[in-house]
Amino acid sequence: RGALTMQDAVVERRAAFDVGSGSTKLQVADVDVLSGALVRVLHQSERPVKYAFDWKRHGRLSADIVEQGAAALAALATQARLLGAVAYSAVATEVFRKAENSAEVLALLAARTGVEVAVVTQDDEARLGHATAAVLAGRPLAELIAWDSGGGSFQITRMAPGATSGEVEAYVGALGASVAAAVMIEEVQRRSLRQVATPNPASVEEADALVRLLGARLPPPPEWLRAGDRVTAIGGPNSIFNLAAQIAAAERGDETGAAGGRRAVVSRADARAALLARCGESDDVIAALGYDEVPLVVPKLCLLVAVMDACGFEAVDYEPSTGTCAALLGGAGPPRRPLLPPAEGEPAASGASAGAPAAEPLSG
Repeated sequence: RGALTMQDAVVERRAAFDVGSGSTKLQVADVDVLSGALVRVLHQSERPVKYAFDWKRHGRLSADIVEQGAAALAALATQARLLGAVAYSAVATEVFRKAENSAEVLALLAARTGVEVAVVTQDDEARLGHATAAVLAGRPLAELIAWDSGGGSFQITRMAPGATSGEVEAYVGALGASVAAAVMIEEVQRRSLRQVATPNPASVEEADALVRLLGARLPPPPEWLRAGDRVTAIGGPNSIFNLAAQIAAAERGDETGAAGGRRAVVSRADARAALLARCGESDDVIAALGYDEVPLVVPKLCLLVAVMDACGFEAVDYEPSTGTCAALLGGAGPPRRPLLPPAEGEPAASGASAGAPAAEPLSG
């Protein structure tokens, strides 16, 4: 545990927490202290916490979502301690940049879990996503275009020409899965988000209307995005990329691909076919098919189609990831801290009794 020598490398067991707008993610790995390379990944998982959707509904982060978030982060932190992690880095993203009570929420999370979470700027989030994609794809930073899309925002990045310290150029938007769901309910279906929590069943006409609305809100893509270079898309089991890959594979009768959680090429045609397949279905039908985050399924696919259309992407290479944890483990992001017990005492390892959704293990 802690620092040890492995094959002439000094290795430290670290944890990384990515508190996103739609889920909280953990990765634990042995890391080469000198190079930042991941020597061995011991654990990776995520727990859905719909911070962004809750913020859209209430105008601030509600007590209920904070309780869910604290239980989820506490359970993941306990898992990291049980695995022997001695240091960690933790970031929070889009919704925590916007919610008026985010500082209060993060202070409560620190007290309940022992994990101090730093809110990163969208530029920093873009850099972390780019570095994570480079690690996963095994490609040099300079040759990579990376796409990271979460609950509250997305970032598409490349290394800035002539950059020497990891600076990136980014095409970003404050549009994520939860935001897309809110737009569909309030602006397409003309219903109150405070009273309605799902857009399902959503018609094809409503889906097309949402794609048009999202497209109209996207900034004009920069020229370098239209150069025809292949894009590496990163995300977990509930990402827009994995969802489209799963549904498209199921529509083709590919049972292995339908299981998801593996590398895949997602074409624009795949994204559109996946969207059409889920239109007109109720929450119960979509849940029975085995998809998670049921109210977000159609909005996620609409967002994927809208961005691919706007950028002219014919296909993207999907690389499963645990948020931006791989980059955090390697030394990107805020300074690491020692992983100590929380101020309010060590929570139970599972967190299920405290109302946290079950962790979803990721492939790899």
